[in-house]
Amino acid sequence: MVNKSSAGSTALDPRIESIQGAKILVAKGLAYPLSTDVLHGNPLEEGFMKVQVDMVMDGCEDYDLPVPMPNADIEKLGQAIGNFIQWEIRSVVLRQSTSNKSVTSAPPMSEPILPHIQKEDVAHSNKVQKYDEAHSKRVVTASEPRKNKKIVKKTKALPKLMQDRPPAMKELFQCLHSSKEWPTTGVTVLVEAGVLGHTSMHIGVEYDDLKLLMTNGWLDQNIIAWYLTDLHKIVSQNSRNKCAFIAPGVINTLEIEWDDTLVIDTILSTMMHQKEKEFFLAPYSQGHHWSLLIIRPRRSLVYVLDSMMTNGKTAETYMIKGLIDMATAKYNHATGSSQANTSVTWRLNKCNQQQDGWECGYYVVKQIFQFVMHEQYSSSLKDTWTTTDPFTSTQVEEIACNIARSFTLKRMKESKMW
Repeated sequence: MVNKSSAGSTALDPRIESIQGAKILVAKGLAYPLSTDVLHGNPLEEGFMKVQVDMVMDGCEDYDLPVPMPNADIEKLGQAIGNFIQWEIRSVVLRQSTSNKSVTSAPPMSEPILPHIQKEDVAHSNKVQKYDEAHSKRVVTASEPRKNKKIVKKTKALPKLMQDRPPAMKELFQCLHSSKEWPTTGVTVLVEAGVLGHTSMHIGVEYDDLKLLMTNGWLDQNIIAWYLTDLHKIVSQNSRNKCAFIAPGVINTLEIEWDDTLVIDTILSTMMHQKEKEFFLAPYSQGHHWSLLIIRPRRSLVYVLDSMMTNGKTAETYMIKGLIDMATAKYNHATGSSQANTSVTWRLNKCNQQQDGWECGYYVVKQIFQFVMHEQYSSSLKDTWTTTDPFTSTQVEEIACNIARSFTLKRMKESKMW
């Protein structure tokens, strides 16, 4: 049994019940040891820290949360996948971000240990996106998003920070504050199978990330993901569409360091599930910077659109290169392609270059939109990317507003929550 100081004991898998006084791995995810003393609008309990649950180990789904999530009907560990929860600091093991994937040691204890990856950047780190993968070593049981009660629209006075923002941002702010729960718990979005992979998934969009969107801040991977779901609805109506998307939360440096085989399998399964597609667009985060990778497996090509293309960058700069090369080779062998024994060519293309450090995510969103709506239909991509001129501040603002409109109209109004 695993004893809890405040909630009694929880029956677990017999394999776990037989372990006494040992470290028990129950979940994996991200730790936020320095980011905040408040979670879901409430102060953290003494001796606890904020963590995000990425996956729960087999047999641990019914473990009671030490501190249940307020107003969310989430009391079990298995229900908390993709959400932020409180966990005892002494029961968290931070894995060092090194190539040997070592785990820091901790003294034996009778309570389960929740190891997490140290954030690369506490203020704006990418959060690992929960996903289901048939070929993965992970086993994730996605909980159904909680059902919010229909709430009558209310008008909230705009804070000073929002008073000079564009109308689309003000509307998103009012939309979020029409519910007492959304500003503290965020919003859960269902991504249907075939949109960001061959299985469905739930992604959690945090209010803090939406606040950054509304105020020209870092663009979180989950916001990019649900924007892609709306874009997919548009392009999938065109029978000529040759593009598919790879989930941004699957191919980042944290996932590569955690399990590079899983990353290869995820890319390969996405390609195999949509073999009829020509291009696979992958928003890729490395070193707190977004780039767009356009994979063209049948021609063994990868186009790189990097809005911070310094002179020293080469194809080898991107940690994911070898993994994409392996996935592409396996795809071509499996499909009997003439490219099966051809090395993958990486082309670092000329593209618009950003001026500020926070703009990279917005550049990627615009690059994706331009490619799937126009450039994929070009007879040749040779002269598609020809300028390094930065987007104007007005253009960047409009990208952000388009994302905000997408969230407000599609996610809130269609669900009749606002």
